Amino acid sequence: MLDQSIRTEIIRDIVAEFAVTVIVVLGHERLYNDMVRRYNDKSGVAVVKLARSGGAVELSDTYVQQLQNYRTKQYFYGELKNVLSPVSRTLDFRNIKVYRLAEGFHAYVYIN
Repeated sequence: MLDQSIRTEIIRDIVAEFAVTVIVVLGHERLYNDMVRRYNDKSGVAVVKLARSGGAVELSDTYVQQLQNYRTKQYFYGELKNVLSPVSRTLDFRNIKVYRLAEGFHAYVYIN
């Protein structure tokens, strides 16, 4: 978990870099108050607070990381019941001809 000051600094950098006009804070009173203090007086940046749904639960960072790792492995290797194997293909470069059509078109690859 990031330190509060680091999170605030990251948000500040994102707002500046992407010219953010609206900041939406979902169910986090302290963050909302910090953002209102920081951006309320600046023109062009609005801070909006939304209440968290009653059915929403907070997930631990460990659980989210494990879920992301599982989904990544599932994407590349498939599920246990349907195992996929990533493969690579090696081609002799002499058998490949690449043609450039015109600007705005995708390259066309011809393999003998």
